[in-house]
Amino acid sequence: MTPAIPTKSAAPWLPLSLALLVLCIDGQSLGFDFVNWDDPLHVVGNRALLEPGQVPMSDHVRTPYLGYPIPLTVLSYHLNFAMGGLDAWGYHALNLLLAMANTALVFLCGLALGAHRLFAFLGAVLFAVHPATAEVVCWVTGRKDLLSMVFLLSFVLLLLTRTDRNGRALALLCLFCSLASKPLGLALPALCWVVDRWFHGRPARVSLVFTGLSGLLCAAFAVVSIVQQTAKGALEGATGLRRVGDAMQGGYEHLHHLLFPIGLLPKYVEGREADVDVWHAIVCVVVACAALAAILRTRHRSAPTAVAVVFVLCLYLPVSGVIPISRHIADTYLYGPLIGVVWLLGLGATWLSETRPGLRRPAAVIAVVVCVGLLPVRLVTATHWRDSVSLWTPTMARYPRSPQVCRSFGNAFLFTYAGQPEVRLQPDRAVDVYRHCIETLGHAEMYTKNMGLALYMVGDIDGARAALREAQRLRPDDSSIAAHLARLPPPAAVGAP
Repeated sequence: MTPAIPTKSAAPWLPLSLALLVLCIDGQSLGFDFVNWDDPLHVVGNRALLEPGQVPMSDHVRTPYLGYPIPLTVLSYHLNFAMGGLDAWGYHALNLLLAMANTALVFLCGLALGAHRLFAFLGAVLFAVHPATAEVVCWVTGRKDLLSMVFLLSFVLLLLTRTDRNGRALALLCLFCSLASKPLGLALPALCWVVDRWFHGRPARVSLVFTGLSGLLCAAFAVVSIVQQTAKGALEGATGLRRVGDAMQGGYEHLHHLLFPIGLLPKYVEGREADVDVWHAIVCVVVACAALAAILRTRHRSAPTAVAVVFVLCLYLPVSGVIPISRHIADTYLYGPLIGVVWLLGLGATWLSETRPGLRRPAAVIAVVVCVGLLPVRLVTATHWRDSVSLWTPTMARYPRSPQVCRSFGNAFLFTYAGQPEVRLQPDRAVDVYRHCIETLGHAEMYTKNMGLALYMVGDIDGARAALREAQRLRPDDSSIAAHLARLPPPAAVGAP
């Protein structure tokens, strides 16, 4: 039986060295700006942050404008705003500190599961250098995932190391804080049962009590999240084969990004299939069966392995497409599952080194080589989040026929945010992009208003007036167009001394 409280301890310098590693990798993000993907919604245009007195208290608690309840994340934005206004440096600095804490917690949890200190450490290093983590760390809006994961990993560490009443009360508090930062752990009650019954060997009745309490907490957040996601239109009405196809496509793509993280994009525009791709289905079914077999075969022989597998499933299933969320491919969805994967690798290497001691050094060498090989890729992937232009340039190259990507690419040259140097504005480039969008993709109503603003910024007043009038014809319900037209000088004034 696995001991209830692991006896292995970590030298203090190991978590500190992991934090230093993260600082070296992602310290470059301190010079990054806000980007035009969710950062305006969460920070630079968030009325709850800029004008808190004008927002009802209920909206501060439920944050319905963000799609799900993340009041602690918004509270962390308030901390940044109070200390430095809308200076992007402070927001990235706090993200970096949270990423450092998460990497140290990954190591401590791996150690608590029973992994050898060397392999628990190397697993945490792999987590830090994996390119799929760049989006969460280097994107300001990735704060919700980082903050939620700090509390979630603290919850797991307490589950593994504390079975007393005070420890479990603290664990529930961490779970609440994790869900209030972002409801990532809605399926974690299953992990509570596995840890108590299989890892600690506690009676079913005792295990059921804590599992039930955590289940009630997760259910409350799930209900609020579903209601708010539905109101925002983030949950689609896909059913039957369409939903299965989404889940299979997302699962296959995420597995590919996990195992071959080369050339990852900051954003993906998924081509949704009405039918199930056979190859995707085969790969996903094989992986699902392997996970189920691992749980069933290891629950008595190696409970830590079962815990790690269940952790992966609990973190991935809610975003796998089983729930019909509008975006089913995103590297942020891999941040949590990747943690369980590195735990599995650490436990596997520990078992191998214990059964065949001569393989310990080769296993460690292989891990080091993989981490060193991924490091330059991770550093390059992080630069996609330097600013909006860096974000959309590779995405536009991959999806040149996407109207939404084309518009965002043009907007990257036209709009700036607090803390961004004005020299970054390139309205002439924005005009070229919008014209390209209209000529090649159509959908003129998506671009004409912003093209009018860009023409005004380059000094083409007549062109701006014509574009805004065309935008007014295409979008008669947009009252802001009339306001922009009113600000233009009258035709007779153009060129007057």
